[in-house]
Amino acid sequence: MLIIRKLSAKTNLTIKDILSVGNTMLSDVDIDDFKREIDAINKHPIYFYESPSTIKGIAEIIDYNWKLHKKKIVLFLDHTILVRKSSTDSNTIDLLYNLMDMFNHAKKNYPIIIVISSQLNREIESTERIQRPSSLNYPKKSDIFGSESLFQMSDIVIVNHRPSQLNMKFYGEDRTPVTERDLFWHILKNRNGELAILRMIAEFKHMKIEEYV
Repeated sequence: MLIIRKLSAKTNLTIKDILSVGNTMLSDVDIDDFKREIDAINKHPIYFYESPSTIKGIAEIIDYNWKLHKKKIVLFLDHTILVRKSSTDSNTIDLLYNLMDMFNHAKKNYPIIIVISSQLNREIESTERIQRPSSLNYPKKSDIFGSESLFQMSDIVIVNHRPSQLNMKFYGEDRTPVTERDLFWHILKNRNGELAILRMIAEFKHMKIEEYV
């Protein structure tokens, strides 16, 4: 599915169009473009580990790939809740702390960039936070699930917020009108740069996100 999404972004065809049986919208040129794009993707040193693993297992994956390739690593962890608990993780908060501690050690021992996706607490959806446009609409550190460990040990923290999912028509203290396509990237921590709120526009049909102009 990740490859299909990439093809959608490259060709401006929707995923539905690409996967439709007997699709008459795909020309020979489109199909040739797909083949070239797939060939290019296959040449990239990208590896997927689809089974959830423990913290120790993830550490072993990092070490294995470093010893095998001896190249800089960019690791994407799709979701923190997919990490399996071990006997040393008494609860989810302990798990997150131990995970971030392991990643912190990995940063010191390998040439690695780690990108982690997590979730927000339900407090962001409270009536008080969304009933009127104000700064209360904005996500904050405490809204991040397991915020203490995730926030403390991260160099950059970005929250992707889509106000329309909370039925908001206006967003923030500037009362910015929003549609289903509006996203706001809140940079809550930036160890070597500035904090900011970036407005983005999503082209969901074509799997694209671009900066609002």
